[in-house]
Amino acid sequence: MELFVELARGAAAEQAYTSTVAAIRRRSPGIQPKSYNGIKRHVSKLTGIHPIRSDMCIGTCMAYTGPYSHLDSCLICGTLRVSPSTQKPRRQFYTLPIGPYLQMLYRDAKTADRMGYFGERLETLLRQAEPVAEFDDICCGSNVLKAMASGKVEKDDVYLMTSMDGAQLYRNKASDCWIYIWILLGFSPDCRYKKKYIIPGAVFPGPNGPKITESFLFPGLHHIAAINKSGGLPIWNAHTNHGCRVWCGQLGRHKPGDGCYFPALFKPDNYAVAGCDFGDLDPALVLPGDPEKFRENLCILLSSQTQNAYKANRKATGISKPSIFLGMHPDTILGIPSMFPGDIMHLILNLADLLIPFHGKDVADATPHLPGSFDRPPRNPAEKINSGYKAWEFLLYLFGLGPGLLYGLLPTRYWTNFCKLCAGIRLLYQHKITQKQLQTMHVLLIQFTVEFEILYVRRNPSRLHYMRQCIHNLRHAALETMERCIGDLTGEIHQDSNPYANLSERCIKRAQINALKAAIPELDADRDKESRLPRGAMTSIEKDALERYVCAEFDSLVIPRGWEVERVLRWARLRLPNGQIARSAWTEKQRDPTKVRNARNVKLVHQRELRFAEVQYYFRLEIDEQEVQDLAMVILYGKPDEELLRNSSSTLWTCMHGGNGATMVISVKNVKSVVAMVPHSTSILGDGWKDRVFVVEKPGLDVVEMGGYLEDDDPEDEQAIDS
Repeated sequence: MELFVELARGAAAEQAYTSTVAAIRRRSPGIQPKSYNGIKRHVSKLTGIHPIRSDMCIGTCMAYTGPYSHLDSCLICGTLRVSPSTQKPRRQFYTLPIGPYLQMLYRDAKTADRMGYFGERLETLLRQAEPVAEFDDICCGSNVLKAMASGKVEKDDVYLMTSMDGAQLYRNKASDCWIYIWILLGFSPDCRYKKKYIIPGAVFPGPNGPKITESFLFPGLHHIAAINKSGGLPIWNAHTNHGCRVWCGQLGRHKPGDGCYFPALFKPDNYAVAGCDFGDLDPALVLPGDPEKFRENLCILLSSQTQNAYKANRKATGISKPSIFLGMHPDTILGIPSMFPGDIMHLILNLADLLIPFHGKDVADATPHLPGSFDRPPRNPAEKINSGYKAWEFLLYLFGLGPGLLYGLLPTRYWTNFCKLCAGIRLLYQHKITQKQLQTMHVLLIQFTVEFEILYVRRNPSRLHYMRQCIHNLRHAALETMERCIGDLTGEIHQDSNPYANLSERCIKRAQINALKAAIPELDADRDKESRLPRGAMTSIEKDALERYVCAEFDSLVIPRGWEVERVLRWARLRLPNGQIARSAWTEKQRDPTKVRNARNVKLVHQRELRFAEVQYYFRLEIDEQEVQDLAMVILYGKPDEELLRNSSSTLWTCMHGGNGATMVISVKNVKSVVAMVPHSTSILGDGWKDRVFVVEKPGLDVVEMGGYLEDDDPEDEQAIDS
C-alpha cells in the first residue's frame, strides 16, 4: 500500500510499481505483493471511491442525467446517444462521489479534529461582542454567521465549497475540458487549499464546451442531496457566468440600435434610448443582492407561458435561468444569490483583455529580475497574448510590473487611475484583510470605476462598450481560488492518445490517494533535507557591519578584546515561512546572469520600518558560546520616492541600491519575503533613471502559502554551498 501511494505521484507510476514488485519477488520469493491492477482494486474497495459513469453527448453539449436521462439523442445537436453499430454509449464522463472520501477523513482522530476548525471559528465569532475586525476566512461573512445564529447550520456540520472552470490540456490552446472540485472548508485556510485535501468532483471532456452545464453537475449534486436528505452535508457555493454575480439590480445601458447592455453609471450626452435614458446613478451606492427580490423575480420568470415571454422576463428580471442549486434543500445552501462569490481569476483575465497595452519588450526584459518563486514570468504580450498567456502572467504583468513599466508612458491622470486599480487588486489578493484595508480597497476600486468611466466613456454612447461587466464586478470584489488544482491535475497527464480518459483516471487516483493519506497520515510523511554550511572570509566593510550589529543587539554582552571574525559559517539560501527561498549575491553573481532568476532581493523590517535589501549571504554568529544567531549580511536599498509612492496609491516604490555604504547585518527573522527589483525603462524616462529600480511583490503570496507551495531547491546552489 505504501509503495503504491509513494509511486502514484510519479509520471510512470504503473511501470515503476510493476518493476519494484518484480524486484521484491525475485529477492524475496516468499513475499508476493499485489499486481498493479490488484492494488488498484484493493485501494478502490478500501476507500469506497468508485466513479459514477454517466452518458454524455459526443460533442459535450449535454449529459444524459436527471430530467434528460431518458433521451436517446442530444437536445442541442441531435446526435445519437448510443452507437448504432455497438449499441454502447458513444461517450461517458466520470463523477467522483464526495461521501466516501469524507468517511475516510473521519477515520483518523487528528484529521477529524482538524475538520472542526470552521464550526469552532463560527461559534467563536458569534460569541464576540465586537464586530469582526479582520476578515481572513469565509466564516467571517455575515451570511455564514447568520446561518449559524439561526440554526440553519451547526458546529459539527461538514462545510463544502465547489468550484468549476475550464482546463487547458495543451499549451497555446483554449480550454478543452472542464473540471469541478470540492474544497473542505472544515479545515483551516492553511490546510484546505493543499493538494491532498482538494478532491476532484468530475471531468467533462471537450474539446467543445458544455451547453447544458447543469446536466454534468447533476450526478455530484444528486449524491450530495441524497446525503443531506439522510442528515447531512451543507453545500457552500459555486460558479455562475451571468453578469453581476451578486445580482445587485443596477440597470444597464446599450448603444442605440445595439441590444448589448453595459453597466454605465452616467447617462451619455444626447442619449434617448428607451429604458436606458435614466439619470446618473450614485457612484458611492453599491447595491447588495436581495434574496427575497430574487425569489420574486424567479417566480415571474418561471411563470412565462411562451418563449417570447420568457425572453422578455429574463430581460426584465436580470435572471438568465433557474439555478440547479435550487434543487438542493434550502437548509443546505446559503441561498441565491449570496452563495455565489466573485471570481477573481477570471476578473483578472477580463481586466487584462480590456486594459492591456502592448509594451511587450519591457515585460520580457524584466524576467531576470523576477525570482523563481514568482512562478512563470510574464512573456512578451505582443508575441504571446493569444498563445496560452496565463491568468498569473496577467496578474504579475498588470498589477505587479504595471505601475513601474507604465510610469512615464501613460498620461498622469490615466496612470494614477490605473494605480488605484492596482492597489485595490493587491489588497484583494491578500488572504487576511483588516476592516481598514477592506475600506481602503473598497474606496480605491469605487474611485477607479468612476474615474475609468469619466476618462474612457466620456458620456459618449459609442464608447459604452468600455464599461464592461468586469469593471462593475470590482464593486463586488471577493476572494476565491481555483486555478492551482487544475494545473496540478493537467500536469499529471502523460498519454496524448486519450487525454480526457487519462485525466479522469488521474482524478480517480488523486481522490483515492488523498483518502488513504487522510485515513492513514503515516503515508504522507515529509522528508527534510539538510545542507552543509561552508566557511568564508569577511571583508572589512562586512566586519564593521557585524560589529555594529553586535554592539547594538547585545548590551550586556562583553565583546572579547581584539574580537573579530575572520571566517564565518555561511550559506547561500534561506527558506522563508511562506515557502519562498531567499537566495544571495554570494552564489547568484557567480552564475551566468542571463540564466539567473534573481531571488536575492528581500522585504524586511528594520527598526520597525519597512525596507528592501539585497542579501549578500547568510551566516551564523557565535560569541563565547553565550549567544547563537542566524543572520544575513545585506545591502539596503534607499528609501522610496515619496511623491511617486503617494501619487500611485502606494503601488510604485522606486528607489536606488545603497552600495557598500549601506551594508548591514540583520536577523533572518526580520526577512519577510522575496521581491523583485526591476529597472525602470530608460527608453521612456531617460538615462537619469538607469540606476533606479521599482519593487514588485508576488501577488497573493499568503494565498499561495495556504496551498502548501514550497519553492524547489536549486541544485546549482548545492554546488556553490559545497565549494
